[in-house]
Amino acid sequence: MLNTKTVHLIVLGLIVGSGAAYVYANHQTSTRRQAEAAATVASTSTAPGAEHPNVDEQEMLDLFTQALAVSPNDPELISRYATYLFSIQRYNESVEWFRKLIALTPDDATMRTALATALYGSGRVGDAIAEYQRALELDPNHTLALHNMILAYLERPPNVEAAAEALSRLESIDPAYDAIPTLRNRLATARGGA
Repeated sequence: MLNTKTVHLIVLGLIVGSGAAYVYANHQTSTRRQAEAAATVASTSTAPGAEHPNVDEQEMLDLFTQALAVSPNDPELISRYATYLFSIQRYNESVEWFRKLIALTPDDATMRTALATALYGSGRVGDAIAEYQRALELDPNHTLALHNMILAYLERPPNVEAAAEALSRLESIDPAYDAIPTLRNRLATARGGA
C-alpha cells in the first residue's frame, strides 16, 4: 500500500536516480567533447590552463604523470593527457599518447580522428590522411574526420580532387554542417591556385 512517505521516497529515488544519470551522461559527453576538441585542426580555444589559472603548464604535466603512474591504461586519462599535449602544441608527444589510446580502443573513430589531427599538427599530413581514412572506415558518417581530411587534402601540394570528393561526401551526410561554406571557399581557393 502506498502512503505519503512511500510516494516521497519513490519521487526522491527518481530525482536522485535521474540526477546520477545526468551526471554520468554529462561526464560521458564531456569526455567525447574533449576528444573532438583534440580532433579539430584549427584550434580556437583559450590558452592552456586558462580554466585553472593557478596551475601552470609544468604543474599540469606533473599531475598527469602522477595520475598515469597510478592508472597507466585508463583510456579516459590517456585521452585527456593526449588532448592536453595537443592543446599546448606538443604534437609529437600527443601522437604517442593517442597511439597508446588507439591500442586500447582500436574501434573508436573519434580517437582515430584525434590521432590523425595530432599527426597533422606534427606535419605528417600523409599519415594524418591515412588515419582519417581509417576513422572513416570505422564510421563512414564521421563528419569531423571528413572535415579535417578535407583540410589535410588542401595542404601543399593540394589534392583538389580528393578534397572535392570528401566535401561532396560531407555535404551528402550533413547538408547543414556549419563549416561547409568555409570548406567550399578553401576548395575554390585551392582550385584557383592549383
